[in-house]
Amino acid sequence: MYVSDCPNPVVHESTVVSVSGNKHLDKATYTCHDDYENISDDTERTCLDGAWSGDAPTCDAKGRTNTRLNTISHYRLNVWFLIRFLYMHSKYADVKKRLYVS
Repeated sequence: MYVSDCPNPVVHESTVVSVSGNKHLDKATYTCHDDYENISDDTERTCLDGAWSGDAPTCDAKGRTNTRLNTISHYRLNVWFLIRFLYMHSKYADVKKRLYVS
């Protein structure tokens, strides 16, 4: 029985891949370039019946692993400032209205 060869594995610009071959059960081992770190648990893929198993690892610039968390924190902070601004503005408008009405 012939099993299909795998195509060349996906390589991102932040990763280096070492391939033992493109045949069934061959391995592709990934490492990150200097100044990058692996933010996924994947480091190895296996050629299985013409396709590489799993996903290629994700390498991100060192120190940027919490970008999603930072984005959520900034969003929450901006929402807080907006609510505070609207609250203060409504208070100010209410006081201003009382001054001009009286």
